[in-house]
Order: sequence, then C-alpha cells, then structure tokens
Amino acid sequence: MKTWIAAALLTACLAAPAAAGTMEAAHANTITSTDASGATLRWHFNADNSYHMAAPDGSHVAGRWALEGGQLCMVPQGGERACVPFEANKGVGDTWVAQTANGPVTVSIVAGR
Repeated sequence: MKTWIAAALLTACLAAPAAAGTMEAAHANTITSTDASGATLRWHFNADNSYHMAAPDGSHVAGRWALEGGQLCMVPQGGERACVPFEANKGVGDTWVAQTANGPVTVSIVAGR
C-alpha cells in the first residue's frame, strides 16, 4: 500500500490544476492517472480541501490537500506530507503526459464523479 501511496501522491500532484477556476472544475469531476502498465488511479479533490484516491487493487487513500507556493501539498491519513509542482490551466477533457519518479503517466480530467 505504501508503494501505491507514494506513486499516487506524485501522480496526483502533477495532475492537480493550479488556477482557482480549474481547481473548482476538479471538485465536481474526476482526475485519472494511468501508468505504463495500464493501472489507473481515480482522484476526487473536494472544495473542503479533502481528497480521496481509489487504486485498481481496491485500496483507497483519503487525506487533505492545499495549494502552497505553486505546489500541491497533500497529507494522506496516517502518512507524511508531500508537495510537488503541478500543471496549470487544465480543465475537463484535457489529457497530458506527466513525468514522475516512477516514469510517465497519462493524466486526464474526466467529467463527473
């Protein structure tokens, strides 16, 4: 599970939008990140600064997020805080490739929860 959490934090941080309007769009939608093996993580970022991630193995991670100094900082329940840069100005329907410590991931913002 710790491996998923570490990979998930890196992926989500790269996937989360920077602009307030884009972050608001993320609140009502789903951010997905798919690695080279085809494993897809599903993220829900909420307006109350909570988040929930579902992994394909059935595990879930919940925690708190904040935008700080051009970074998305996340603290999973029972875990350590991690902050990384993220893509700006992404919205529903956008897909891009993000480079992570574990290799490239394809990130999308998908309409709906």
